[in-house]
Amino acid sequence: LHDALKDLLLQPPKHSEACHCFLPIDRVFSLPGRGTIVTGTLLGQDLTQDADMVLQPAGQAVSFRGLQSRGEERETVHPAERTAVNLRGITATDIQSGSALCATDMGAPSQIMDAHLEMLPTHEKPLKHMQDLRVLFGTSSVVGQVRLMKSATDFVQLRFKKPVVSFAGQKAILRQLSPAATIGAATILDPQAKPTRSSDPHRLAVLKAAQLRDNEALARALIASGGGCARLSDISRLARLKEEDARSALDESFVALERGLVSSSNDIKTAKEALLNAIAAYHLKHPLRRMAPRTALDRLQFASPLLQHVEERAVADGQLSRAANMLALPDHDPVANLNADQRDAMDKLEDQFRSAGLDAPSAHTGDESDLMQLLIDTGVLTALHNIALKQTLIFHTETIAHAATLLAGAFPKPKSFTTSQARTALGTSRRVIVPLLEHFDSLGVTTRQDDIRQIEDLNLVSQPPAP
Repeated sequence: LHDALKDLLLQPPKHSEACHCFLPIDRVFSLPGRGTIVTGTLLGQDLTQDADMVLQPAGQAVSFRGLQSRGEERETVHPAERTAVNLRGITATDIQSGSALCATDMGAPSQIMDAHLEMLPTHEKPLKHMQDLRVLFGTSSVVGQVRLMKSATDFVQLRFKKPVVSFAGQKAILRQLSPAATIGAATILDPQAKPTRSSDPHRLAVLKAAQLRDNEALARALIASGGGCARLSDISRLARLKEEDARSALDESFVALERGLVSSSNDIKTAKEALLNAIAAYHLKHPLRRMAPRTALDRLQFASPLLQHVEERAVADGQLSRAANMLALPDHDPVANLNADQRDAMDKLEDQFRSAGLDAPSAHTGDESDLMQLLIDTGVLTALHNIALKQTLIFHTETIAHAATLLAGAFPKPKSFTTSQARTALGTSRRVIVPLLEHFDSLGVTTRQDDIRQIEDLNLVSQPPAP
C-alpha cells in the first residue's frame, strides 16, 4: 500500500472535468478570532483570494478572510491541492453536508441529473426503473431515484428529494439501500437536467453525444431536441466547457442567434422554407386575403426564436413582407386573383359603404367578408374599434376624410371642441364619434387634452390608394 501511494504521489495531478472552480467541503470548523473555516480538495480552476464564489446548494454568496494550503497562507490555490478557506459572515451551522464552494457562473443546484452508468460485473441483479439508490459524489451522500432510459438502460436520470450540486463529468458511486452494497458507478452528464420521458429519443441522443465528448454531435442533438435551436449555456455545460470555449469548438455550420441561442445552417434553411411554404399555403387557401395572420405558422414544429430569426431574414431578403402582425409573400396580389363576378361584387360593396356615410352597414359573411377585408387591406375602407363597446366599425375612407373636413370647417384652428360638439357637428352617435376621434388622434389629424381637441393637420387623413 505504501509503495502504491508513493507511485501515485509521483504522478502529475489528473485534469479535473470541472471547467469552473469547485471545492467540495469535507470539513467545517471554527477557530477563535478567525471564524468559520472549510476544507476540501480543489477541483477545476485556480481559487484566488478575491474570487466570486457561492456556497451551494444554499445559494449564499461568500467572501474570504484567507486561503491556506499545506499549512501556508496563499493568494492562489491550484486544482488538486488540499485547501482551507476562512469564510467571512457565515457560521459553521450554515453549512450542510454535501455543500461546495462554486464559481458564480457554474449554475444553480438541481434535483435532477442525467448520468451514464457503469455497473460492477459482480452485481448481477439489474436495476429497476424508479429504484432508490444511495448516490455518493463529492462530499454528498444522498438517496436518489433512478429512471432508466428504455432503449439504453446505461443512461439514467437521477432524481433527488432536495437540490444538490455537481458538475458535468463528476464521478459518483452507486450503492443499494438494503443490503448496503456498492453496485456501480456513474458519470454525471447533466447536473442541471430537466424531467424527461424515458422513451425520448432526442434526449438519449444528447446524452450519448455528451458521454462520447463529441461536441458537434452534442450541439446537433440539443438543437434537434429544442425545435431547431439550443442554448449555448446548455451546450457548454454538457460539453464541460466555458461558453466562449464551447462556441469556438463548433464549426461554421453552427449559427449564433439572439439571446445566447445557437442553431445550424441546415435547421435555419429548413425553418425558412417551412415558414414560406406555410404562408404560400395560406395564400392558396385564402386567395382574396392580402396577408396571413401569424396563426398560419402555429403548426410549424420549430422553436419561436428560430422562427423569429428566419422571419427577420426573409423580410430583410425581400422574400416576405410584414405589416403589424401579418405576413405575406411579396408576389401575392389578391386583387389580381379576383374573377369578374368578384370584381363586380367588390365594386358594389364599396358603393354600399360609400353611400352609408357614417352609418356603418351591417356585418358581412362568407366571400363578401373576404372582399370587405380586401377593401380594408387596400385602404379603400377603414376599420375603427370602439373599445368600450367591443365593436369594430367599418367606413369608406372617403367618408372619414370628409368627416375630418367637416370638423375643420366647424372648428377651424385654433378653435377647440369637445366630443359632444363633434358628434353634433357630424350628426352622428357617440358609438361612432368616439372611435372616429380616437382614429384622428392616432393619425395626428387632431390633438387632444382631456376631452378637448383641436384640428392639427388634415393632410394626415388616410386616403384610398390610387386605382
